[in-house]
Amino acid sequence: MAEPQTRVRIVSLSRLRKVMKYRGFTSGYQLAKAAGLTPGVVNFLVHGHRSTCSAETARAIEEVLDQDPGRLFVLEMSEVDDDRARAV
Repeated sequence: MAEPQTRVRIVSLSRLRKVMKYRGFTSGYQLAKAAGLTPGVVNFLVHGHRSTCSAETARAIEEVLDQDPGRLFVLEMSEVDDDRARAV
């Protein structure tokens, strides 16, 4: 059985857009290409149609925007993960 992919949630759409603008990115397409990602997911994030992505996607975006890990995205915990954390 394959391990589930780690999902992360965007901290703030406004923050993502501000950092993109500061770093000279005017579109999700530009950001995706610079990060080595396909434009689909990145555009959905940038336009607010999606708030989660894989940890690998988040890491690539944070790297190209020169942001420390966790500055733009945070781990999304499911109810199952939350229950496991409480049990420990």
